[in-house]
Amino acid sequence: MRAEVRLYAKHCVIPLAVLTEPLSYMRGAYDVLALLLADIGREFCTRLKTTRAAVEATGEALVAYMRRQIGPSLHLLFEAFGASAEDFIRHRILREGSPGRFRGIAKGERLHQLMREQLCPAAS
Repeated sequence: MRAEVRLYAKHCVIPLAVLTEPLSYMRGAYDVLALLLADIGREFCTRLKTTRAAVEATGEALVAYMRRQIGPSLHLLFEAFGASAEDFIRHRILREGSPGRFRGIAKGERLHQLMREQLCPAAS
C-alpha cells in the first residue's frame, strides 16, 4: 500500500515540524490515515490550519474582472454585429442571477442600488 499527502503553502503556513515529524502530519491529513497508521510511531495527529483569503466583492473589482476576462470577447461581438450586438448579448449570453462573490451582501434591487452608488455615484 502506498499513501501520499501533498502539502501546499497556498492556504496555510507549513511548519518546519513537517520535516521532523512527517508521520503525524500524514495521520492528520485524512482520518483514514490516522486509523491505518495508528500502530506506527507516535500516537498523535497534527492537522495544518488552512486560511481562506477573503475576496472583497466590490463593483470596481467586478468591472476590472469583466474588462480583463470578457472585454476582448465583447469587443469582438460589437465589431462583428455593430448596433445589433446588444440584442445578441441580451438574448444569447445574459442569464438571471448574480455572481457568487455577491452572495450574502444584498439581493435584487438593493444590490442593483449598491452597484449604481459605487460605480456611478452621480446616477444614484
